[in-house]
Amino acid sequence: MGQLAPSGQGPWAIQIIGMPFYKDMELVCRSCGQMFIFTAGEQEFYADKGFLHEPTRCPRCRTRREGGSERTVTPPRRKERQDAER
Repeated sequence: MGQLAPSGQGPWAIQIIGMPFYKDMELVCRSCGQMFIFTAGEQEFYADKGFLHEPTRCPRCRTRREGGSERTVTPPRRKERQDAER
């Protein structure tokens, strides 16, 4: 196997002779307290974008916090629909 070398790819990456090596990590969401996996692919993405820290929220809480599409829209009540149709 290759030699370990310091990595410039982020604190979670180990560099093996010019090639970063990422490993899935279990993290705890600071919003909901649930465990989530920070995958090797996500780590590589973070490193490519120049992000220096691992995520602190799970994907669900991150989406909710960013105002993503996970919000549900409640349909209007029956009376309101009837008024709208007139």
